[in-house]
Amino acid sequence: MEVSVKSVQIIATESGLPESLVERHLDALCTMSIRTRISERKMCLNKIRAWYFNKDKNKPQLFEVLEDK
Repeated sequence: MEVSVKSVQIIATESGLPESLVERHLDALCTMSIRTRISERKMCLNKIRAWYFNKDKNKPQLFEVLEDK
């Protein structure tokens, strides 16, 4: 999985972090964004897996399952 350094800088400055803080901790911010993406992907995969193996007669639509957080 790749994370663009420029995109992390843009997101961090748009979030209100000072430019000096972003420059100092750019590696940590990139690592945080990668870990956040991995966690989100794992959560979605688990929801899809649970939906797939659900044997209920009134099984909800897949997109309804993914919208619930």
